[in-house]
Amino acid sequence: MEKEKRKKKPLRKKILRIIAWFFGILFLLIFLIIIFIRSPWGQNIIVQRAVQYVSDKTHTAVAIEKLFITFDGNIMLKGLYLEDTKGDTLVYSKSLEAGIPLLPIIRGNAIGIDYLKWEGLKANIFRKDSIEGYNFQFLIDAFATDKPKPVEKDTSSTMPNIIIGDVFFSDFDLNFQDDVLGIDTDLKLGNLTLQMKKTDLEKMDFRASKIALSNTRAHFKQTPVPPTPKEESDMPLPFLQVDELALKNVFVDFISEPNRIAANLELADFLIELKKGDLEANEFEVGNLRLKNSVVILHTQTETNGVTETAENLKDEAKKDIQKFDWPEMRIAVSKIDFRENHIGYYVSDAQVKKGIFDANALDLQDFNLVVNDVHLKDKKAGMVIDRFSFEEGSGLILKKLETAISATDEDIVVANLDFALNENSLKGD
Repeated sequence: MEKEKRKKKPLRKKILRIIAWFFGILFLLIFLIIIFIRSPWGQNIIVQRAVQYVSDKTHTAVAIEKLFITFDGNIMLKGLYLEDTKGDTLVYSKSLEAGIPLLPIIRGNAIGIDYLKWEGLKANIFRKDSIEGYNFQFLIDAFATDKPKPVEKDTSSTMPNIIIGDVFFSDFDLNFQDDVLGIDTDLKLGNLTLQMKKTDLEKMDFRASKIALSNTRAHFKQTPVPPTPKEESDMPLPFLQVDELALKNVFVDFISEPNRIAANLELADFLIELKKGDLEANEFEVGNLRLKNSVVILHTQTETNGVTETAENLKDEAKKDIQKFDWPEMRIAVSKIDFRENHIGYYVSDAQVKKGIFDANALDLQDFNLVVNDVHLKDKKAGMVIDRFSFEEGSGLILKKLETAISATDEDIVVANLDFALNENSLKGD
């Protein structure tokens, strides 16, 4: 019996040693793998293998200057370059840094980005027809698996909780051309800062503390395309809130050939504080709305376009029953509107401004100033206080001054403290 006990003890010790060695070697391997992945040398090997794999799959040039990923979700990507099948630049990214918490994603709680800084992005996306598709279709085809089995819609599933923190974009050059949809867009973005407070895709609730765009040029052109049937959607209209939306030195060229409308915007200083924008309930609350030293020009190719058609429809309805008035189903509140030293223009077809002849189809308002307080529309009541309204129109009309307080209900319209001066004419009263 004693001999058997002696034999069992060494056997147990051997088993324990084997287990200890096994876990020791396992932990050592895990440690070495972590060191390998965390080291620049190891990540460089991984990146080169991945680049070669993608390049072999797509038969296009792919390059990454530097990629570093930490286990807590920090990503740094520099010098990403990807060509299309014709050898032209599809995407180039100079520098990308992001902080993505991995623990909430692993737990399935949320998908989030704490911090995103993207600099020097260039992308060229185009589609000539619906057969060949977009010029990045080769990427989808290269990594596509066999035809998946149809999956039944899961109506019980909910949208993932998305958390977006601070986002900084700079020096973007984006080109998007879709001949199928008739869209031609060119965007040269200087700087964009986005600080989000809430992003709820399921309820369409978006709230931001700050959105700032500066030193940006955008061109958008819509050409006629065959009409497509409208799809009905049960998705709710969004709720928007932006504590501060600021645009500085933003230039926009907009052309819509179907509506025969073109607009040129040069926004030197624009600010809006959108406290509430509930599109579902038609409720809008704005703090300050500011536009200074800017240019807004609207051109229409003919007298019949989307804007004039809407106005004509309103006129026709008014002619049917001139005494009928329905208050709009919306609530609007604006604390202050401050427009100063702006240039506003409106032109129909080839109409031109002529000195001494006023033409409503050719308006050129220089030195346009408008300061309004307490704008409100609610419960069949409306009103505002005009502290300043002045401009110089190209035909010779000079509005030197307009100051008044206006309020309206179902029964009356009250104009108080009116002070009006146009050219050599003036009017004061209540």
